[in-house]
Amino acid sequence: MIGIVRTRGSGKTTALVKASAAMRVPIYCHKESQRRAIEHAAFKAGVSIPPPIAGEWRGFLASDRQRIAIDDAGLLLNRVTGCDVVIAVFDAKSFDFSGMSLLDLLAAWFRSRRVKTVGGE
Repeated sequence: MIGIVRTRGSGKTTALVKASAAMRVPIYCHKESQRRAIEHAAFKAGVSIPPPIAGEWRGFLASDRQRIAIDDAGLLLNRVTGCDVVIAVFDAKSFDFSGMSLLDLLAAWFRSRRVKTVGGE
């Protein structure tokens, strides 16, 4: 899994469409407006992507697709669980941080320092 972690307005969608084009995987998004924004980002980036999929996640997850990219994974977690997911844990080995700028890395580190530790860890 590739995790694209960046600040707002720093090119997350552009990175997503480039990865989708390279890997030939469709992008799932939540709204039709997001689908159009993803298609526009692909056009601006000069890449061809599989048609993005917008809509209800239940039917999508039940489909026979094996590989997908997800735009705004946090929102999907909230919808799937029916809860406001406030903490999610991912294996850092799963993420490629090479696309992040030093400023993005420092900002992520700084935000993580402000999170209170639970359970004494």
